[in-house]
Amino acid sequence: MPKQVQRCILILQEDLIQKDILVGNSSTGIYGIYDKNTSVYSGASAGTVNTGTITTTAGSKIKIGNESSAIYSIGFDKVENKGIITGGDKSVGIYAKNTAASSKNINVANEGDITLGKGSAGIYIAPETSNNPNATVTNSGNIVIGDSTLDASGNVDSTSVGIFVKNKTNLTTTGDVTVGNRGFALYGNDSTLTVNGGNYNFCK
Repeated sequence: MPKQVQRCILILQEDLIQKDILVGNSSTGIYGIYDKNTSVYSGASAGTVNTGTITTTAGSKIKIGNESSAIYSIGFDKVENKGIITGGDKSVGIYAKNTAASSKNINVANEGDITLGKGSAGIYIAPETSNNPNATVTNSGNIVIGDSTLDASGNVDSTSVGIFVKNKTNLTTTGDVTVGNRGFALYGNDSTLTVNGGNYNFCK
C-alpha cells in the first residue's frame, strides 16, 4: 500500500495579503524548515509522512529590505516561485539548503523575476549532505542584481551573483541574468551548469 502523505504547503496567492509580502531589513518573507519528527495531524492514516512545499503563484510579490531573504528553505521537498521578488542590498531571493537532519534532495524551480540591490544573490543553493546529486535547480525567470559591495580599501565585501550553486547541484537556466560590477552571473562549485538560453550580462 502506498504511503499516505501529509503536505505542508505554503502558497502565496494574488488575493493573499493584498497580493504582497513586504518585510524590512534583516527579515525573511517566507521561511520553511522540514522536521521529520513533526507530528502528523491526529486524523492521519497509519504510515502518513510529512512533506513540505513552498509555492508562490504568478502575480504574487515579495519585497524585502537589506540583508534579508524572500524565500528561505531548509530540507523542504520543493520550492517553486512564479512571483516577483524585489529587495535591497546584501539580500537573497531564494535560499535553499539541506542538512544532516533534513537530508532530502533540494528541488527549486524559479519562473519569476528577481531584482535585488548590491552584494546580493538571486538564487543561492547550499547543500550540506553527501547526496549525489544534492540539488536540482531550474530557472526561467529574469534576474537582475546590483554591483558587488566594496570595503574601505576597495576590496569586495559582498559578491553579487545571479545564481550560486555548489556541492553536486544540477542547474538548468534559460532566463536572462544581469549582474553589476565585480559580480558573477552564474557561479558553480562541484556542480553541473546547463545554459539553454537567455542573456548573461555582468560588468568587470
